[in-house]
Amino acid sequence: MKKIYYGLLAMVSLLLSSCFDDNGNYTYKDVEEIKIEGLAEMYSNNSYNGEVLEIDPVITSNYTDLTYEWYMWSIDKEGEGSSNWDENEEPYKAELISTDKKLSYPVECPIGLYTLMLKVTSSSNGYFAMATTRFDAQTVFTRGFYILKETKDGNTELDLYSRDGNVLSDLLTATGHGAMKGKPLALGALQSHSMLDDNNESVAIHTVCVTTQDGEIGLFNTENLEQAHNAHTIITGGLDKGEIPYLAFTYGYSNYLLTGRGCNVAYIPSMMPTSGAIGIPAKTGGASRFVMTDGGYTVYYWNNEEQRIDCADCMQFGGMFTYDENGFSTKGMECLMCGLSQTDAKGYFLLKDKDGKQYIYEMAAPVVGKNTPTPHTNKRVEIPADSKLALATAYAVNAKTTNVLYYVYNNKLYTYNLPNYTENPAPVNLPGLPADETITYLSYQWQDYDNDEDNNFVYLVVGTQKGDDYKIYMYDLEAGMPKNLVKSFGGQGKVKMCVYMSSAVYSGIIRKQNNSLPN
Repeated sequence: MKKIYYGLLAMVSLLLSSCFDDNGNYTYKDVEEIKIEGLAEMYSNNSYNGEVLEIDPVITSNYTDLTYEWYMWSIDKEGEGSSNWDENEEPYKAELISTDKKLSYPVECPIGLYTLMLKVTSSSNGYFAMATTRFDAQTVFTRGFYILKETKDGNTELDLYSRDGNVLSDLLTATGHGAMKGKPLALGALQSHSMLDDNNESVAIHTVCVTTQDGEIGLFNTENLEQAHNAHTIITGGLDKGEIPYLAFTYGYSNYLLTGRGCNVAYIPSMMPTSGAIGIPAKTGGASRFVMTDGGYTVYYWNNEEQRIDCADCMQFGGMFTYDENGFSTKGMECLMCGLSQTDAKGYFLLKDKDGKQYIYEMAAPVVGKNTPTPHTNKRVEIPADSKLALATAYAVNAKTTNVLYYVYNNKLYTYNLPNYTENPAPVNLPGLPADETITYLSYQWQDYDNDEDNNFVYLVVGTQKGDDYKIYMYDLEAGMPKNLVKSFGGQGKVKMCVYMSSAVYSGIIRKQNNSLPN
């Protein structure tokens, strides 16, 4: 197809713009307006599936000689190329996909987010108007909330709450893999992973990582849900016999693999194309599914095998910091939950000792680039045995706006003030949640991408159980408290956790791309 070159800011920075060609004749004439309407803010279709993107704009104009050009480009390329037509710079490249007024485009393009632009021009005088919209080219698996669940016979399956509001059930069975053996352990999102294609070339993909309590691990390509990696390929030479895989996920510049032997890291494909094996040992000794991040450079996690807090940064293969217990030993403890408040760069591990006593270990997370100490424990606070928090059954920490811990006691949601370690006595209202459903899961989740702004969110996620059926409720927040029920859906099985998968190209913290870790 024909290509056209644009200076990015000159051509597309305005949602709707018009101009008149200057040919050196300064005898001015009135021009008629060209008005473009009828474009939605966002369109989405499945690619390579026979679907056709159709847009029928409403054009208002007195001109009878209008021509139409539809252009498309990946929004992930919008930071590249020249905006000032410097001859030494490569200008931005768009693709002409139609010259009809009504767009009818067979969607056979790579998965990703695109900008569509319609340019309407008068042939007689060159006067034109432009309007833009977004287009999300996906497969049915590329975007949505993946739900990890336990089946009726005690094995592990995946559901997907897709972009169109439908729940796709038992995906591992439906795609021919079959349910994974054992109860579910954890679910991770690798927003920038890789695998080798048939020509042994590295290709960038998105994967979801599923682990089970029987020690199984599978990483599935969210373009088609084919298995991209397993225990034999996720590290070079495969996991050792008896090595427990806890979790894999993307954060910052790196992919992480947490196992019973420790933490492995590998750069994301945009930094270093690889086979997808996460094979560089960052920290040894053990790990767990309990992870959190400072929102900048470092992941913190509970080392189950050695009963201690550990950390691994995303820039220097995990070796930037060594965690300092600062005299507050965690030996013999069991981790119940962890979470980090980015508002004050403090993290919290809720631990239980062999006698059943519970403690919150407060840690300080250093800010890279400032004169701050290594990550360390600030203090330990014992939780009174007769408190509601000591009897809680699910937890989540508000990471972005309010320094508060959410927890479930007696099937009601409560909050705990982390700055002064006090409980709020009154339960929090959860609109639309029936009293006959048992809350089994809490999670504070968000996405904040500058190349996927239409899909960004911050939710408190509540999972419930009633018999063999689960429900997921997602609430927006105001001043840290649940306000409106935004989404609700359900399926069969026992919900373990969920994660959001975006189809946007991920390049790490080199641009504004941040999302919650599995929790």
